[in-house]
Amino acid sequence: MITIEYCKEGLAISDFSYSDWVYNVKQTIKDGKDHKFEVSTSIPIAALRLEIALGNIDCESITFCFWGQYFQANKYGAITNWPRGFADVECAIAEDILRVAIKQRRLEIKK
Repeated sequence: MITIEYCKEGLAISDFSYSDWVYNVKQTIKDGKDHKFEVSTSIPIAALRLEIALGNIDCESITFCFWGQYFQANKYGAITNWPRGFADVECAIAEDILRVAIKQRRLEIKK
């Protein structure tokens, strides 16, 4: 079993090297080794969820951990009981950008 812990002390995986990291996780799964990976960025989590959705990783082989709470993605890569604060900073920023852009656009239209 592979455990992916999302924590402040975890490894920051770069956008430029996440595919190598995912490859290493897949090799660890293939080798049948139990291992815990600690990450502090969301890209590796999103990449693993994509690999699960593509059928390249069995959803049962990876458990995610956040603040002592353990959970898994389903076969579609979805995490149905997504804990607040778990790898959601990028999404929150994207939502804020959209809110601000909509507000600014509405102000422009009123002029």
